[in-house]
Amino acid sequence: MRCGYLTETHPFLLIAPIKAEELNHDPLLVVYYDVVSDAEIEKMKTLSNNHIVRAKVMGYNESLISPVRTSQFVFLPKQSHKLLQAIDMRAAHMSDLNMDFAEDHQFQNYGIGGHYGQHYDAFELKAVRKIFAVSQILL
Repeated sequence: MRCGYLTETHPFLLIAPIKAEELNHDPLLVVYYDVVSDAEIEKMKTLSNNHIVRAKVMGYNESLISPVRTSQFVFLPKQSHKLLQAIDMRAAHMSDLNMDFAEDHQFQNYGIGGHYGQHYDAFELKAVRKIFAVSQILL
């Protein structure tokens, strides 16, 4: 479609534009280039290494280790390091979205031979009703 520099979603981008490639117009699909540097990627690896644990899947009443998901992961809040705050700010500038309500940063390591097999994200209706009932009581 077209390539260029993103400058219009935030005034800061006038002095630090982001490379963008529009792949599709409707729905809009854009690839942003060079948003995170190699040095920043290495720093994020260092930040997550001390906290990363084996990923689990949701069982009926507990999280379980599963052969379907063989990765390790961790969620880190942006408050845990100034680099994560800077990346959130870049994402806000690129998207014009309020990142105050975004999820924590997720770091995933699949390692050699790691995978996350095909699956469905679903819960039994009975379990959902029970969770909803408990949440209503707590309110």
